[in-house]
Amino acid sequence: MFCSQCGTENSPDARFCSACGLALNDLNAISSRPPHFGQPPPRISVAYAGFWQRALALLIDSMIGMLAVSLFSMPLGMLAAHSLFYNTPSLWMLGASLSMSNLAGMLFFWLYFTLMESGPWQATIGKRALGLKVTDEDGRRISWGRANARYWGKILSMIMGIGYLMVAFTSKKQGLHDKLAATLVFSDNK
Repeated sequence: MFCSQCGTENSPDARFCSACGLALNDLNAISSRPPHFGQPPPRISVAYAGFWQRALALLIDSMIGMLAVSLFSMPLGMLAAHSLFYNTPSLWMLGASLSMSNLAGMLFFWLYFTLMESGPWQATIGKRALGLKVTDEDGRRISWGRANARYWGKILSMIMGIGYLMVAFTSKKQGLHDKLAATLVFSDNK
């Protein structure tokens, strides 16, 4: 039994499509042939996420990250301040707390972007709030390895300066990091 919405073949006794979840009844299922038999499949219009959408999503994600890192770093800063003002001044303690804060920030952002973009949402919180989704060039969910390549490519995009601006000028709205990792960012808002 084929689903009339997505064309997925399901078992004859299935009540719901295994791919899209559509209820399979007489109106929503074709039992003997795929739904597009003898005709080309329908074209699905795709909207790539533009520069400003992605910039706003990055701003939202940056604020979330700064809040998370601040909550972790605040106790370290208080410990360093206590050490400096109430005990013997210790530049080592101050340096260690700053290093821990920087390390926590790098670790948080790396895991946040790679796990969220390769996860079921295929987007960070900022991207999801704006209806954006990260995929590979075939529209599939990206792997954790590809998400890593994309994340480290973002650093290269920042260093080169033009990497993020490429989003505004390329046909598929890809930045340097997207091209390096072979990823696309789609928008649900057409």
